[in-house]
Amino acid sequence: MQKREALKLSESEKKLLQETSMYHPKPEVRMRCLGLLLNDFGMNQKNVAKFLNISENTFVNWKKAWLSDGLNGLLRKEGQGRKQIISLENPQHLALIDNALKNDVVNLKELQNTIMQELDIAVSIDTVKRLIKQRGLK
Repeated sequence: MQKREALKLSESEKKLLQETSMYHPKPEVRMRCLGLLLNDFGMNQKNVAKFLNISENTFVNWKKAWLSDGLNGLLRKEGQGRKQIISLENPQHLALIDNALKNDVVNLKELQNTIMQELDIAVSIDTVKRLIKQRGLK
């Protein structure tokens, strides 16, 4: 495949990318599908990259991933992305959060301070909210 070659998608591929670009839960996957559709529609990859605010090399990588693995190529692979700083899968983290919630620590700032003091981990309020939500409490 030449670097500047536009995609030529079949009707079924277009439909798959359109559906995925609208309904996939991950915004990064929706954006990748949209980029591929724009390229197939006739927009060159330089303009697609500019429109999506990404580098042209990133878009070329998306195209290669699509051509080699289809939709699975557009998904984030296991181990990619930022690693969690605190997780409910860690027994120490889970015990601390459960204990704080049992002691009626409902103030997010207080829970944030407890986590930072006990685990010596800097966490944001958004991370604390996400942990509470994951724990099933709202």
